[in-house]
Amino acid sequence: VPGPAGALDRPCTVYVGRIPGAVEDAEVRALLGACGAVRSWKRPVDPVSKTQKAFGYCEYAGGADAIRAMRVLGGLQVKGCEPLLLKVDAKTQAFLQQYESQHGAGAADEDADVLAQVRGILGSRLVEADAGGEQQQSETAKNARMAQALLSDLGGLEVAVPAGPRPGPGPQGAAAGPGGQ
Repeated sequence: VPGPAGALDRPCTVYVGRIPGAVEDAEVRALLGACGAVRSWKRPVDPVSKTQKAFGYCEYAGGADAIRAMRVLGGLQVKGCEPLLLKVDAKTQAFLQQYESQHGAGAADEDADVLAQVRGILGSRLVEADAGGEQQQSETAKNARMAQALLSDLGGLEVAVPAGPRPGPGPQGAAAGPGGQ
């Protein structure tokens, strides 16, 4: 399918996970639709409880829509819930990277328009994060304080707060978590 500037475009399916129970399916559809043309939205229902599961699959009409959704909705957080998780399979990711390299990252004013719609849909339930990532930093600091308090009972061990996300597995020989994990 020809897209902008004659480049090829195609439908893209995005996995949407960690959907809070407090967010109705109609709201999820509206959030996804704010990012672009939704061809289909499928959210499975638990056969036992008959409630919708906390994930679904959104098929967007093209790459720009999928990229915008991942950029704007990925990490979106409703108060008291984990941030939304949006991802694509490896083949779609490769397509989107190529698409973005040919068309750019998208306009900031489009993102602002989508965010305004998101605020309208979720209202005061939306957790706003500033551009500096202050929300993530405060969460990291809170976790470090909790760890320090727990470890102080074990002989006054010190806990260093990392500067950023720590890549890879923890140090070799570290104690396993609950259940030996």
